[in-house]
Amino acid sequence: MPAVQKIKINMGITVSYQRISPSKFTEIQNNPESGEEFFDSIYVAKTRLSIQKEWQAIHYLLTGEIAFDESQAEPPLCNVVMGGNATKFEATYGYVRYFSPSEANELAQALTGVVREDLRNRFDLRGDREIYAQEDEWEFLMDLLESMICVFQEAAKNSEVILISSY
Repeated sequence: MPAVQKIKINMGITVSYQRISPSKFTEIQNNPESGEEFFDSIYVAKTRLSIQKEWQAIHYLLTGEIAFDESQAEPPLCNVVMGGNATKFEATYGYVRYFSPSEANELAQALTGVVREDLRNRFDLRGDREIYAQEDEWEFLMDLLESMICVFQEAAKNSEVILISSY
C-alpha cells in the first residue's frame, strides 16, 4: 500500500502525474543530471497528466475530506492525490513523489471501483465547504478523474512507475 507522504499543497498549486518505465525511474534516481533533464522535459510528454488546481476537489470527491497539508482519510483512495513516496528531486512544492508499479496497480484497481453517482452525491452535499471547484465544473472534474483513472490503468498494464509533482 502506498505510504502517505506529508506534503503541503496550497490552492495556487497544480499537480501532475507522469508515467515512466522502472528502468527510466532507476536511471533518473541514480543520475541527478539525467533526472533534472527529465523533469525539465516532462511538460510535453504524452504520458503526463496535469489535474491543474483541481487536486483538492478530486481528493474530496474520492475521500470526502478537504485536505490542505496531509490526508487523514482511509487508504487507498487518499493516496491518489496526497500519497506517494518521496524522491530526492525537489518540485516547486515539496519533492517529486512516486508510486511503484505495484502501488500504481493497487490504486488503478481502487479507482476502477469508484462509482460516479456516489461522487456526484458527495459533490452535491459539499454545502458551503470551500473546495477549488464550482458547480459548473462537475463535468470538467469527471473528465479529469477519467483521465487519472486511465493514467493509473496504463501504468498498471505496463508495470510503470507514476511520478507526482506539485508546482
